[in-house]
Amino acid sequence: MDVGTTKFYEDLACALELVKDYRADAHGWRPLSTNQGTSELHIFCRDGPPGKMELNLRMDMPMPIDMATTWLRAEDILKEAPYADMIDEFVCLKSFGPGDMICSIKFTKQFGILVDLLASTRPPGSFGDKILMRFVTRRDHPEPGHIFFGCIAIERASFVPMWGMMIKEGTKPGTTTLHEIWQVPSMPDDLVLPVVEQMGRIYCAQTWNIDDSAGIEQRHGFLVMAIRKCCRGPPLIPIAPKTGDFEPCSEEWLDALTWDVYEDPLDFTLPQYLRLLLECFGKKNVDVFDSLDGRHLLFYQASARRSNWLEIWGVWQLIQRRHSAVYRRYHGGSGAPGFQGDVEPRFGKHLQPVSPSTTPTTEDLA
Repeated sequence: MDVGTTKFYEDLACALELVKDYRADAHGWRPLSTNQGTSELHIFCRDGPPGKMELNLRMDMPMPIDMATTWLRAEDILKEAPYADMIDEFVCLKSFGPGDMICSIKFTKQFGILVDLLASTRPPGSFGDKILMRFVTRRDHPEPGHIFFGCIAIERASFVPMWGMMIKEGTKPGTTTLHEIWQVPSMPDDLVLPVVEQMGRIYCAQTWNIDDSAGIEQRHGFLVMAIRKCCRGPPLIPIAPKTGDFEPCSEEWLDALTWDVYEDPLDFTLPQYLRLLLECFGKKNVDVFDSLDGRHLLFYQASARRSNWLEIWGVWQLIQRRHSAVYRRYHGGSGAPGFQGDVEPRFGKHLQPVSPSTTPTTEDLA
């Protein structure tokens, strides 16, 4: 693991720790301000580690927690949610799975100046710079049922304050409580107050388009898929016929498919199998993942965007009849694997690992 990756995990651990003491009625938080708007925003502060102070922005969102999770997911927070008005440019450089991505980000001038004021080590006027950051989501943190969102600067980390966000079900039915916590250089309350109040005004001036919840979920949500009835072995791997022999995906082409088996059934995972299946049909741009919000799915499950589900399901439907017939001939018996979408996720115990070799650098910002 290289130095940059080690630093990321250290900063992520700090951000995860930062949101644990979110409760505004405890842990030394003192009120600074309240803003009224589409959502009521309360701002608190307290002393942090030596030379630091911490800000706690609490807001009640007028939507249930499942919808709030979709709004705030790393892939989508800067597209349709209110935070889009704080960002001039956002480019995804690498996705490790749902809720875990590296991007370059450029703040709007107004919001960038406020971030500058909260990060004293950042060069004056540098709000126009692009910053390489990693957005991460963790379920059941800091407590079961809560969801953590973090934004970790990969390079020039000292230019961006430590930041973490946590959401939980609100006290009123159909609402979600959000706590956004910043760790910034120490400064007097009367100096930090104008900055955070202006941030509060930006937040509260936004609107939440909750009437389009179904559309937002379809465009930006993820679902979990599962394979079942594999008691005699994992599904067979389709191998496409030679190019030019038949029209791709025609009946003749499908009949000419050959089938391979896993030498070791323990090597099977559904994400890997679906990638092989999609590649066989020439669909290399459909992403399939083995995790959801920073947690590994069990081997017989995979995740994908809802917007890609019909494409994945359509490929399975093309091979299902032929696959079942070949599977039964090979293994015997009357059963054959089946495929389902939109199932409940089943998680393993470890978090999503990341290969340091796939981490972008500043060259990706060009």
